[in-house]
Amino acid sequence: MKKKILLVFIALFLLLIKIDVSAECTSDELQALKTEALNISTSLKLSVVFGEEDEFLGEDEIPPYYYDLTINNMNENFYSDVGKGNNSGEVNLEKAYLNGGYSENINVYASDSTKCPNTLVRTIYITVPFYNRFSKYDECKNYSNYDVCKENFNASKMTDSDFKEEIEKIKANEEKIRQEKENQKNNDKTFLNIVKNFINDNMLLVVSIIVIITLVVIIVIIIIIKNKNKIKINLDGE
Repeated sequence: MKKKILLVFIALFLLLIKIDVSAECTSDELQALKTEALNISTSLKLSVVFGEEDEFLGEDEIPPYYYDLTINNMNENFYSDVGKGNNSGEVNLEKAYLNGGYSENINVYASDSTKCPNTLVRTIYITVPFYNRFSKYDECKNYSNYDVCKENFNASKMTDSDFKEEIEKIKANEEKIRQEKENQKNNDKTFLNIVKNFINDNMLLVVSIIVIITLVVIIVIIIIIKNKNKIKINLDGE
């Protein structure tokens, strides 16, 4: 009887060893999982909540907004520290990131359905951008090229009063540029008018100068031609 019990224990022991060996995570299997994990990607979608909820905000409060994080190409072989894979291959985390302007690491692990359970196979680095609530204000419609009106500008410490002050500065600067261009345009017109008036008021003098310059040029040309001919004759005589 004792022999039979011993044989049963030996058989169970050998069976357990066989199971452990078959479930061992080899370097090849781990590498295959790491390679497969390279297909996993992430995407962030900004959602801004306005409307009824916005009515309860104070003047300088930031309206509610968040980023939806989607992890693509996840399957039953993987899970992350922010969610597990499903049949659709996506992990959707609604309102996962309520604030922007920072980076975060998402660790992806092999699941229990693999031979390398709970083993880190990839780290994905994501950057959550800032959201500038002022970018949606009417004042920004004509100034979208300025930082204060760009969607991902860091305006987290900017109040409504600060924003209005910045817009006034932009308006003043654009008016200054417009005025400088207008002044330059007027200056150009003034110079042309001065030249035009001078010609009109001194037509006889201008014509005389043109005639004299023309005559001088003609005389110089004649002298040059004569000198060339004289040199040619001398050379032929020799």
